[in-house]
Amino acid sequence: SFLLLLAIVDDAVGMAIIALFYPDPLLPPAPLWLMSTLAGMAAAMALRSTGTRNYWPYLLCGGIPSWIGLHNAHLHPALALVFIVPFLPHPGHEHKHLFEEDLLDRSTLARFEHEWKLFVDLGLFLFGFANAGVPVSAVGTATGLVFFALLIGKCVGVFTFTLMGKRFGFPLPRGMGKKELFVAGIVAGLGFTVALFVAGEAFTDKELQGAAKMGAMLSFAIAPLAWVVARFIGIEKRR
Repeated sequence: SFLLLLAIVDDAVGMAIIALFYPDPLLPPAPLWLMSTLAGMAAAMALRSTGTRNYWPYLLCGGIPSWIGLHNAHLHPALALVFIVPFLPHPGHEHKHLFEEDLLDRSTLARFEHEWKLFVDLGLFLFGFANAGVPVSAVGTATGLVFFALLIGKCVGVFTFTLMGKRFGFPLPRGMGKKELFVAGIVAGLGFTVALFVAGEAFTDKELQGAAKMGAMLSFAIAPLAWVVARFIGIEKRR
């Protein structure tokens, strides 16, 4: 659950970075158009206040103005539903794990999640398939920089800021100590979709772009590394 939440927040921050720091240089930001995104949020809020349970009105009345606003503001429109989904009716707490079918949860958000999961999975697969293709020769300085940024940066960041959060009164999940947190930080370095997305947006030079994407792809090597570290520091598999 900790890793799932971390992945969601990490991807959301990555998308926000793309939208704010990598706009099209030929199309400077036009913040006034964000009023359309605010109008979409207001529409979603109004739908929720009237007790609307079908998610389509939220997507149409809220999502479309949000998409138009971001697109015309020259920010990445892939963020459009980020501003709308929180308004979908949902319970305050989940009763079961995210991977389990919760028959008690018939909320709008739960139905939207389950009914669109297959489309999202296919979309992510096609995104990776279309964006990951780089020649093997595309290895350079950027490859190592991206790889070690994912491995070391994510591990240090997750480990340090989670412990800081603990000091401020946000406890670690049950059964999770510093050793488990350290390994979770290593696992967080696995970067594929958003890392590829950032590499594609950040580098205009094709050679640099290919090298950076290769670094993101090589982050798959972090998976066996995390397993070795977990065994080395004595983390046991728990039922």
